[in-house]
Amino acid sequence: MKILEVEIRDTHKNLTKQVSDQIRSLIQRKIINPGEKLPSLRSLANQTGLHYQTLKNAIDDLISEGWVESKERVGYFVSLEIPTGFYQSTKENIEKLKPFNFKPHFDLELPNFSPKQKLLYNFQSGLPDLRLLPAKELKVLYSDAISSNHLFGYSDPLGLPALRESMTRYLARVRHIQDKPIIITNGSQEALYMISRILLKKGDRVLMEDCSYAVALNTFKTCGANIEKIKNDFSIRELENKLKSASIKAIFLTPLHHFPTCSSINAPKRLQIYELCVKYQVFIIEDDYDHEIHFRPPLSPLASLDSRDQVIYLSTFSKALFPGLRVGFMALPKSLEKYVREYRRLTTHQNEILSQIVMNRFIESGGFEKHLRKCRRVYLQRRDIMVQELSQKFSFDIPDGGLALWVDTHQDSEKLHKRALSKGVFVTPECQYNGGKKGTHLRLGFSNQNEEEIKQGLKLLKKLL
Repeated sequence: MKILEVEIRDTHKNLTKQVSDQIRSLIQRKIINPGEKLPSLRSLANQTGLHYQTLKNAIDDLISEGWVESKERVGYFVSLEIPTGFYQSTKENIEKLKPFNFKPHFDLELPNFSPKQKLLYNFQSGLPDLRLLPAKELKVLYSDAISSNHLFGYSDPLGLPALRESMTRYLARVRHIQDKPIIITNGSQEALYMISRILLKKGDRVLMEDCSYAVALNTFKTCGANIEKIKNDFSIRELENKLKSASIKAIFLTPLHHFPTCSSINAPKRLQIYELCVKYQVFIIEDDYDHEIHFRPPLSPLASLDSRDQVIYLSTFSKALFPGLRVGFMALPKSLEKYVREYRRLTTHQNEILSQIVMNRFIESGGFEKHLRKCRRVYLQRRDIMVQELSQKFSFDIPDGGLALWVDTHQDSEKLHKRALSKGVFVTPECQYNGGKKGTHLRLGFSNQNEEEIKQGLKLLKKLL
């Protein structure tokens, strides 16, 4: 039986852990070997000056981990069940082994939409201005929700029933969507991924526009889908040719405030798109990410036309309120409700409850729509300031809503993005939406900066032209 070299190096740290760590290290370094008897606790106490109970706790921890075993009335021994190969391996032998490599079965190509450095001016698109939030009202709602009996238990995998009922009424009144199950999700991106996993198998084809939402494209790819491209502002004839020539499972669209170009599909064309998808039995995945931010009455979503149950409607509250609020929703064909429920049970089981309770009460109290009215007024003023500041240097269409402008700079927008970033100004170039191809457009967000910040940021940007 050897004398163990155990010493306390820092009396302010956990003594039990220091002892167990040192004995474990002695076993790992083969200073003491399998089957070897350890000194008694009394001997260790005399050697180290530590309390008997501290040492017993350390040995008990090692017993529970399998390093040490206890034999009644005999003492403590290094366990015999530690793999002998562990002791035979040396650093040199391990280094000779073939490296452990892993390669996923898909490659993600997500652009960086968010700046990583500190900025003077940030024209990132899709960001609401957090300074506009009714902070006191939300604080009261969150405080009240904390005391809810529903908060700490399991809930419906499809979302808090009360919020789903509120959303059913709200969508029928504001977006004319009816007779569709409403599912609450952790934002619209989770909704997109969940529905893609349910709909798509390897080799299925999804139709997308050339310049579109990169997250959606990569979501479909991770599910094994092949991406068929169609021109932005495609004609109905071009769409029908695509649907005829390839077996398309779904088409992904942002008909209102198209991402990234900010344009909207007019009512006749929406109806024609829907009729073609019915004819060729193609699902429509409609991403209506910022419906509430409009400056003229918006067209009703494609989902409001959906008598055949072929439109999967995705949306979120992140753009209207704040990104940290991970509450989105889907309005689904009835045929998919069961599969979404089972998929949710398989993954997270349910959404976080607190924010759902708050969102339900915010809608029911009228606070949500009051906040929207304020945001629309402020964002319209900011859009008009940006339009005024850009009109002499750039080409663009003025959108009827949304949180950004799609601006033609008439030069390589990726190079302009890099020059602007070096000066502390963040803008998003076209290449981040079209698969890395060169382009001349920037998507400039106007929502998260006030009027003076927009003016000063654009002044810097224009100097770089």
